[in-house]
Amino acid sequence: MEDDDLNTTHIWQRPGFLLRRLNQIHHAIFNEALNGKITPLQYGLLTVLSTQDGLDQTAITVELGADRTTLAATIELLEKRGLVKRDTHYSDKRRKVVNITLKGKRLLEKTQLQMHDAQLRLLAPLPPEARRQFVEMMKVLVEGNNHITSVPVKHFE
Repeated sequence: MEDDDLNTTHIWQRPGFLLRRLNQIHHAIFNEALNGKITPLQYGLLTVLSTQDGLDQTAITVELGADRTTLAATIELLEKRGLVKRDTHYSDKRRKVVNITLKGKRLLEKTQLQMHDAQLRLLAPLPPEARRQFVEMMKVLVEGNNHITSVPVKHFE
């Protein structure tokens, strides 16, 4: 890797610190926009299930890049709220698949605008022409480093 003259002596010059801080800010904005009704991970899980019903926990892990323990707890919480349900796989009785319920779909529909506004609010300090570029640059970083994590995601769009 080339030395890019990146000075990481001060914490505010470290990409990792800044990304962690930006994630904290994102959670605060998301929580405020959705009135604490749902977390970003829960929303992501419902989003995945709304387009790919009947996934098992392993497949969801690969879609979201969430570890199995966190994902299991998230699924359990959403199931208690009636937003998802676990069913036995049609051909493998040992496997459980997760499906979004009508209540889960309705929650996604009702909160779509707030979720979108939270994303825009996060990017608001950037000039409009830089917002898409920033998102594309983050995707490059995630895809380029995906193999390093214990829970890599399956694909990028």
